[in-house]
Amino acid sequence: MLSPREHIDVEFHAESAEQGISKLKAFPATKILLLDIGLPGMDGISAIPEFKKINADLDIIIFSSYSDEDKILKALCVGACSYIAKNAGLKPILDAIILVNDGGSYMSPGIAREIVNYFMNGKVKKPVLNLTSRQQEIIELMVDGRTYAAIAKELYISIDTVRYHIKQLYQVLHANNKAEAISSYLKLQG
Repeated sequence: MLSPREHIDVEFHAESAEQGISKLKAFPATKILLLDIGLPGMDGISAIPEFKKINADLDIIIFSSYSDEDKILKALCVGACSYIAKNAGLKPILDAIILVNDGGSYMSPGIAREIVNYFMNGKVKKPVLNLTSRQQEIIELMVDGRTYAAIAKELYISIDTVRYHIKQLYQVLHANNKAEAISSYLKLQG
């Protein structure tokens, strides 16, 4: 559907998240990924962090029939920048791709309404952090001012393992360094 469009180059198509991850490795400079949630095997939401590991700058547009608040918020919290309902039609999809390519985000009107309703009903006190228990331990030790070596010693893990978890924390917290990670974490904790 998108291939014949002027100014849009479709680099690959995949039938599953696993196949998409493999294909993205072959095309790591891909700028935008149109991703469904209900995929065979790994679901689209779980795949977002995997895609981001390959290309942290990848803009992910969710294109799904799911329109419940939980799925929308989870997708956005783990790294999607836009969300389009599958019943939207071709023009909104093209509009979303152009908008995202220009640095913006796009939400189908019904999806945007779900998000607004969610916030208006006071359901959100703070954004949901999807941290593993190990990441939670490490960020709390970082907040306490511990060095990587001290964290490694206290948790009985190697410094390389600490660095790995901190790199993952940076992605989840959208941080570029230790100070930004700590600041983001503290803001999200309220």
